[in-house]
Amino acid sequence: MAKQKKPTWSQIKAKLKHWDRAQLTGLIQDLFGHSPDNRDFLAARLLRDSIGEDVLVPYLKRIETAFYDKRGWPAKRLDMKDARSAIREYQRATSDPAGTLELMLVHVETGTQFTREFG
Repeated sequence: MAKQKKPTWSQIKAKLKHWDRAQLTGLIQDLFGHSPDNRDFLAARLLRDSIGEDVLVPYLKRIETAFYDKRGWPAKRLDMKDARSAIREYQRATSDPAGTLELMLVHVETGTQFTREFG
């Protein structure tokens, strides 16, 4: 069985050029409803100026849950990859250096607090 090639951005872009505004809006609506990550990305990209700091909340929660569970106890498995991924995703979505720096500082502060509490 031959291995299928993954679609490229050029192929997707060529198809989108022929879509009208309603089709593009429908696609974005479908992406928004598809996953929480998509919702967070679209909110960060499109609503950052209107909702301000609230756009950071889902990314801040991901950083915190990398260290602690819902009850405030140490996470069963520290997930530094997801914490770094949250920062990177916010940075790509917004190109907002102040928000990115805030997330980086929270990451360091949370890691330091975790280390002081649990060693």
